[in-house]
Amino acid sequence: MSLKKDAATGQGDGVTPPITRIAGPRGNGNTTPPTEPAPEPADNRNDEARLDEFEQLARDTILDDQDGDEPGAEEEINSPLVEKNLPRFAHFRSNPVTFELWGAIDRQGMDELVFVTTKKFAPNFEDDVDLRRIRFYETVTAPDGVVRLIYAFVPETTGKKPNTWRTSKIAALESSKMQWTTMRSRKKQQQYAYRPSRNDYGEPKFSGRTPGQWIAELQKLGMLVDSEDHPFYKKATDTE
Repeated sequence: MSLKKDAATGQGDGVTPPITRIAGPRGNGNTTPPTEPAPEPADNRNDEARLDEFEQLARDTILDDQDGDEPGAEEEINSPLVEKNLPRFAHFRSNPVTFELWGAIDRQGMDELVFVTTKKFAPNFEDDVDLRRIRFYETVTAPDGVVRLIYAFVPETTGKKPNTWRTSKIAALESSKMQWTTMRSRKKQQQYAYRPSRNDYGEPKFSGRTPGQWIAELQKLGMLVDSEDHPFYKKATDTE
């Protein structure tokens, strides 16, 4: 028996497998490399830089809860207030811990300045200055929470008629050690009138300073006279 051959394949009657065609490159046969992304326009880069600048400016200027109520409040260093009287109609408490120093008043026009000295240096004043006992009370007012060091001349215990301004002021400050108190001056009666506050402002928050630390503050403020170079000593002893 003779076998017939397919004219196209030269093979017999078997099934002809499919032919897979591989597409070649178009054009002249050279493969075109992938193109690089187009550079971003300069205007877009400028816009992004400007946006970053605005965002940094916002971070530097917009307040948040950590910034407090006043600019730079956390970095501020305030000098303590040393005063003769409390604000009018103020509600206040006094620290039970007080201290006393020898001192005197220097009046300069309408201003009244208090100067104190140490027990060791006090004899240097001799008879030039009438030194008196001054008691210092650390106070705090409500509701603002401001701490003040209030000074009060201790009334004399001799047979002289007591100074009602001094005795009533001491009495008011002593009362405020135990309760919130308010006081005001009564010129006709020549004394301070005081009474317990109608509201309870809670536990007072004092500075935490000890008497020694308060005396150091007085020295920083120039109110402690402990050498012959102090301006008040030179003025008082006429040795300027």
